[in-house]
Amino acid sequence: MKVNINKKDSLVSLRVGEVSMDIPCEPSKNDMTDFEKVMKVVEDKAFSKISGVAVDLFTASFIKSVYDNVNDKNKKCMEDMSIANLIGVAQTLMSKV
Repeated sequence: MKVNINKKDSLVSLRVGEVSMDIPCEPSKNDMTDFEKVMKVVEDKAFSKISGVAVDLFTASFIKSVYDNVNDKNKKCMEDMSIANLIGVAQTLMSKV
């Protein structure tokens, strides 16, 4: 799976194969970021609600897999994404795998 994420201003342009989408990339204002909460779902192997969004282990694991396969600059951007954007990226990529 090849994932390209380019950050411009506060938007991320995500391109996977023939799919391209722009998503906001802004830091979370919570003590624990949404991304850290997703990683906790993977660590605990348990369903959780993050900022009112239900996140299951499969989706959280997929987000972690994408994170593990992007460069450091894009990792930083993913760490700053809201849960809605992380889920959107996961859903877009899941449909292409």
